[in-house]
Amino acid sequence: MRWIAIAFLGLAAACSGSSSGNDTDAGDTSGTDTGTGTGADTDTDSAAPYQCETTQGWSWRTGASMAVARSVAGAAEAQGYVYVMGGQTDTSPGITAAVERYDPVSDQWTSVASMPQPGCCFAVALVGDRIYVAGGYNGDFSDVIADVFSYDPTTDAWRTEPAMPTARANAGGAAWNGFFAVVGGRTTYNGSSTSGAIELFDPQTATWSRFSSDLPTPREAAAGATVGNGLYVIGGAASDVNNSYGMATVERYRHDVGQWTSAPDLLLPRVGLSGGLVQDCLVVAGGWTPMAHTATAELFKSQPEAWAALPDMPTARANPAAAVVNGELVVAGGWQYAGGGVQTKLSTVEILSLP
Repeated sequence: MRWIAIAFLGLAAACSGSSSGNDTDAGDTSGTDTGTGTGADTDTDSAAPYQCETTQGWSWRTGASMAVARSVAGAAEAQGYVYVMGGQTDTSPGITAAVERYDPVSDQWTSVASMPQPGCCFAVALVGDRIYVAGGYNGDFSDVIADVFSYDPTTDAWRTEPAMPTARANAGGAAWNGFFAVVGGRTTYNGSSTSGAIELFDPQTATWSRFSSDLPTPREAAAGATVGNGLYVIGGAASDVNNSYGMATVERYRHDVGQWTSAPDLLLPRVGLSGGLVQDCLVVAGGWTPMAHTATAELFKSQPEAWAALPDMPTARANPAAAVVNGELVVAGGWQYAGGGVQTKLSTVEILSLP
């Protein structure tokens, strides 16, 4: 099951350096928040989660369904809306270029300009005032691609950007102090090819560079978030058999010490999960496990550091699109395993909040 995608939300840590194509080191950590979560606390420990200690009061509600049932789509928040783009469908040709915009105030979806080409399993993030998508699979799923596009929500128009240095699918996308960061993924459709590479696109110069420190555990289809100035990469899948259907491993990059460290494992190993910062609290939900698709959700607690169970989503799902808007996590689409190698794509939407 390789049609899986990675979800990164609330990413706002700072990194800096040359965009000349050379390795880029972590630099000044005083950058502003360019991600979809709330701002990074630059005055405290760069890997310390916010004080989210209680699992009480969290709840899910059902939102309006999308017009297109899809999985492994991309999602990003922009201008108070959630945009869901591309993905795999149950109808021919199998992947779509359709883009829908969700208004959380009216609880309505609207079709907007389609992507330049059908796609799925790409990295996506809002950087500045544009949504960037990178990589994914080609139309017949025979290979990964390096194509990059960006979308302007104000003009409802797409444009082509310089291709990534490393073609890959199922990578994570992050807004990282003005850069579009592409994290991990897989570099071939088949075989043992998960990557730990992190590449940075500078929208100001339209150039790519390589971040100096790869992920310690190469992986695809993880979740992630920036908490304070620390970048968390959560779950996902590795190429080895033991971890191909989901891992519990959590790693974080600490800018204050310039290195990766381990964080407590998830309660449930999973791949193709959603996650992000909901009112400054790091949460994950859904995904594929060694047993099946799951509805479970977890909260990262800091005193002491540990994962705790949150209420389950109403609908179990793997590989949904997800974005944080107005302090709530909007989880849209995904798939359920119907048996016999068949995946049923979903259009349903569920929203996690902490009143």
